[in-house]
Amino acid sequence: MRQGRGRFWRLVAEGCVGAAGAVLLLVSCATTYQPLGSGGGYSDYKLSATQYYVYFVANANTSQDTAYKFFLTRAAQIAIEKGYTGFYVFKLQNSSVTRTYVTPGTASTYVYRDVVPDYYGIGGIGFLSPRFYERAVTVYNPPQYYRIAEPGYRGQILLANEQIKGQPPPFNAKTIYDEGMALKHQIDLENRQTALAAGIGTVIVIGVAAAAAALSPGIIYAGP
Repeated sequence: MRQGRGRFWRLVAEGCVGAAGAVLLLVSCATTYQPLGSGGGYSDYKLSATQYYVYFVANANTSQDTAYKFFLTRAAQIAIEKGYTGFYVFKLQNSSVTRTYVTPGTASTYVYRDVVPDYYGIGGIGFLSPRFYERAVTVYNPPQYYRIAEPGYRGQILLANEQIKGQPPPFNAKTIYDEGMALKHQIDLENRQTALAAGIGTVIVIGVAAAAAALSPGIIYAGP
């Protein structure tokens, strides 16, 4: 068995450490404009000299609108790199997916010892005589279900320097790219602020847990 330091404060401490984990799980960063990785991003491949297939996928902390703008940003970047001023998008598809995550339920049993003063004394002569007893507490954490949507877009682009007859004007590559970079800067700044807030929150709750353990007056035993 594992010995701790206090019935009440032990439970408080464990709750605080759990809260620290929750901070890191629930406070997450949005997908920025970046090559495709574990947190999302763009990918593409060449179909011909003027046609490319472009794909952008984001995590659940990213809006559908942001995913679409970053899809266009990647298309604009390709156009600029290849010496074109504009591009068309066709065969555009919303490739968003919805996923369900389940965290397992847990049950932890704690056996603790309390001290109760005996004010009736030993032998009836008025001395204080502590009495000890043990109790068990079981803490249940049921399974948690999370349903999240991960936005994304895919489609083909056609690079162009002028309007195609019978078609609307092409996207202006420079305008789209500049807007995308401004959005990337904004999201990068928000992500840094979110990461800083999560770090501070984790330090606080772990500090409370440490203080709780230090202030704990009794003895607690973790059961099987």
